Amino acid sequence: MKAAIAAATLFLACLARPASAAVDYTGLSAGGYKFGSDVSGYGDLMIQDVCDFAAAVDGKNFTLAADVYANGANNPEKTLKGWAQSDHAGAPYFDLYATYFNDSLWLDNWVEAGLTGAGPFTDEGARAQVVKKGTQSNLLVYYMFHEVDEGLEAIEAGKLDAAKGAPHKIDEGAALWFGEGCEKGNIANVANKRGSSWGTMVNGTDGCTAATNVAAAEALSKMQAAGLAGDAAAYKAAAADLEKAVVVAEGYTFFRTIAPLVAKADREAAAAVEAAFMAPTTSIAQQVQAAMQPAMEAYGITAADIGTFGATPQCDF
Repeated sequence: MKAAIAAATLFLACLARPASAAVDYTGLSAGGYKFGSDVSGYGDLMIQDVCDFAAAVDGKNFTLAADVYANGANNPEKTLKGWAQSDHAGAPYFDLYATYFNDSLWLDNWVEAGLTGAGPFTDEGARAQVVKKGTQSNLLVYYMFHEVDEGLEAIEAGKLDAAKGAPHKIDEGAALWFGEGCEKGNIANVANKRGSSWGTMVNGTDGCTAATNVAAAEALSKMQAAGLAGDAAAYKAAAADLEKAVVVAEGYTFFRTIAPLVAKADREAAAAVEAAFMAPTTSIAQQVQAAMQPAMEAYGITAADIGTFGATPQCDF
């Protein structure tokens, strides 16, 4: 008992520390993407919040996790809950997600349901999956797309400065994908988990990584360049490539990350996948695969892009 109390005290002390020091991202390369501005508040501090949140959940301390979520542990200016409650009505991606879920607070309501154990998430294991994926996958991916919206808005307003304009907005989005605040808190980590399970790991600029990460870095880099050039058409084309990179399904909480994007391509496909997850049977894998096919074709996603579950990857990360 004393050892447990001591460990808990130490853990609390770590989370109660002053805001973490952050490294200037200007000129930093990560995952094949080169940052042109400082986005350490995203790539270091907010990604560290995701890891601190997950650590509390892994320790079965949902009260502590709720505190990290609501009040933050590293960034004095931003919190995960603040992001989840943001109202970006009128922005394309916000409207896409809010309309699909018929809820402007779809992110916060989902995470809070897991934190409080609200039905149907009363089982501790289910709660852990809901809140961890709800932050690292659902929240980070949406907020990356929010920065994509802001980048396009900046281009249309003629704000092209690398440090504060459209390219900076893409740097912020890229920081959520490739941020190095902690090893397991960014979107790239989610992609690597999937890639290692489905045999789609490749040798990238930073070593072994998911093919999805390579595609995301390429799309984000094109968007950054388009932002500098003020080329809205090229920016939108690269954003479509980024959507393709994101459309990867792995369980219902992951599906929530991409459900509006799937519905954008084929609403019936999204509804069919949703129905399969809500009433799972032994043939759920086949049901989801069949339902996803029209959306995959719309995005130009092939069987090779998805990979094969249990296949041996080209490399280990």
